[in-house]
Amino acid sequence: MTLDERLDRLERDLERARRRFRWSAIVTGVAVVGLAAWLLAGPKGYAATEKMRGTLEEVRTRRLVIEDEAGKVRAGLYVTKDGAALGLYDEAGKGRALMGVAKDGAALGLFDEAGRGRAGIEVTNDGAALALCDEAGRDRARMNVTKDGAGLHLADGKGTGRLALGASAMKTPAGKTIRLPESTITLFGPDGKVVWQVPRD
Repeated sequence: MTLDERLDRLERDLERARRRFRWSAIVTGVAVVGLAAWLLAGPKGYAATEKMRGTLEEVRTRRLVIEDEAGKVRAGLYVTKDGAALGLYDEAGKGRALMGVAKDGAALGLFDEAGRGRAGIEVTNDGAALALCDEAGRDRARMNVTKDGAGLHLADGKGTGRLALGASAMKTPAGKTIRLPESTITLFGPDGKVVWQVPRD
């Protein structure tokens, strides 16, 4: 599963959780605010809280939705059998940041005002990756660190790879996939064909 697919799944799950558990989250939020006010009420409030510390020092829930004063969702936190996710939203309700931890790794996605993914980081058992995207959501720069080494890949506005620096995998004209070592620099033309490479095959 790619980073974009993982983030899309986490965001869909978060939206379903928000709709389903909105009221229970509000009740939990009110309880937390009330507790904070009690603690700040002075010595009497604090003394009363101290007597109940065994039951009030933590709040347990699997889903929490936070809204602003206008009733718009600005943050959501939930945990399921598949993992945990935290989503942050702007005033227009667009998801701007999503962090998730699943069985196969962790990911962080940042989105623009239109909700398009612009930057992402993921860490899995296979390695780590950082991706930067343009306004169309296409990967323009990607850095990977895997067991095969580290690599940097740059693409043009059409999504065609133009530079591969370091460890990478590429297909030959015959369709065979070859892996290049970290000491390799490869330049591609607009058609995706290799125009220069050091060291040469």
